[in-house]
Amino acid sequence: TMSLGVTYPEPSARPSREASIAMIHIALELGCQFFDTADSYSAHGKDFGYVESILHDALKSFAVKHKDSARRTCAVHVATKGGMLRRGGESRDWHMSACAPDILYACIQQSRDRILGKDSTDPLFLWQGDHFNT
Repeated sequence: TMSLGVTYPEPSARPSREASIAMIHIALELGCQFFDTADSYSAHGKDFGYVESILHDALKSFAVKHKDSARRTCAVHVATKGGMLRRGGESRDWHMSACAPDILYACIQQSRDRILGKDSTDPLFLWQGDHFNT
């Protein structure tokens, strides 16, 4: 699971965006093909979706860097989760979002856009409900 931000109480204490992208590039160089993250992996509610957007930038820049390489064509799968929100700005003050279909659809669409890009027509590999109370 790639949190790269959720366990740090202050955004300034987590790895920089550049360092996070470099870590993902190293994982890709070593053959990693599966990444697991969540929309709530961020230091606070203001940067919700932070790690999903880092993953998007890392995958995109890796593909450009290796555009003429077999590495670019290997399948990379991303799983993400949604449904947990933070009250206020506290890192560990979680609550569940409502399970209404329109809210779930919005959560899935926002994660997909952050990971794959708003212009992509590719499907999201896996989206999981995070602690839903049904």
